[in-house]
Amino acid sequence: MDEAEAPSPPPFLEVKCQSSGMKRRFAKGTEAGFAVSLINKKLGLGDPLAVHIEAFKEGEEPISFGPSSALVDYGNGWRLQTVSQVDSSV
Repeated sequence: MDEAEAPSPPPFLEVKCQSSGMKRRFAKGTEAGFAVSLINKKLGLGDPLAVHIEAFKEGEEPISFGPSSALVDYGNGWRLQTVSQVDSSV
């Protein structure tokens, strides 16, 4: 009897840009600062710049990634998203 294999997680991580609403894909282990730089380059005029990336889960304290932190997946219910200059000033 063959055992059914659980689907393996994708080899990338998705980061939702709060300014544009777009999701960007990055290889696991990408430095957060590099991801923020690429996300900011793709923003339209007038869109607030991202200042950092955080892992977010409803009901939990967000986890912030510093510029040299590697992006990781924290599991079920956690999402990666940017924090913009507007978000961080409130």
